[in-house]
Amino acid sequence: MILVDYREATAGKGEPGLWEDLKKTSLPLRQDKLDGGDLMFLGKGPVGEVTVGVEFKKIRDLLSSLRTQRLQGHQLLELQAYDFRFLLVEGEWRHDDSGRVVLRSGFKDWSPAAGNFSASELDKTLLGLTLRAGVIVWPTHTRRETVRWIQSLYRNFTDGEWNDHTSHTGVYRPPALVKPSPFRQLIMSLPGVGIKTSKAVEAYFGPKPRKAIAARAEEWAEIDGVGKKMAETIDNFLEGG
Repeated sequence: MILVDYREATAGKGEPGLWEDLKKTSLPLRQDKLDGGDLMFLGKGPVGEVTVGVEFKKIRDLLSSLRTQRLQGHQLLELQAYDFRFLLVEGEWRHDDSGRVVLRSGFKDWSPAAGNFSASELDKTLLGLTLRAGVIVWPTHTRRETVRWIQSLYRNFTDGEWNDHTSHTGVYRPPALVKPSPFRQLIMSLPGVGIKTSKAVEAYFGPKPRKAIAARAEEWAEIDGVGKKMAETIDNFLEGG
């Protein structure tokens, strides 16, 4: 269940707030009064249940709250109550020729941001929130992106166990510039044999698949890049062990 602060029901001036847009999704939602952040939920962490809090800002509100230090001196302090903390920033910004922050004010128009922010100042401030306050800053351009990201965040913490997340791991095999020969493709199916080693194996055996399959560990060990341990593993594999 995602608790959404009741003050996010509208964004002011009659504009729909996060609540109205989130209601269009299949997310489990409930309005509430939160002590910190604009939405929160419980998720699965490394050692059990964790709390996740999100402070939502449109880019103009972010700049204003940074300049007055309302964000640093009040809202970020409230976010510290959560185990995982996020600052979600919606809107587009860039810098002009003088390095000042400008915001999109139309399809092709950009206007200077209030507060006389330089782009480098904003960059360093947002980096500081992550490095010193432990708040992950995430930018989105549109409300559609904002809603999609909130859905992804919620599913990430609730769909599976913490250790089920393995997208940060992987084994890299650099692509070959030239497609390996049929012999090398066969040899690369053996344990421990990669692209580079398969080339040495091809040069050693001819290439002759029957000769390679019939070879024993002692012969495999003579090939550059194989070694005694890999040779024994290959020999055992070919023997069906």
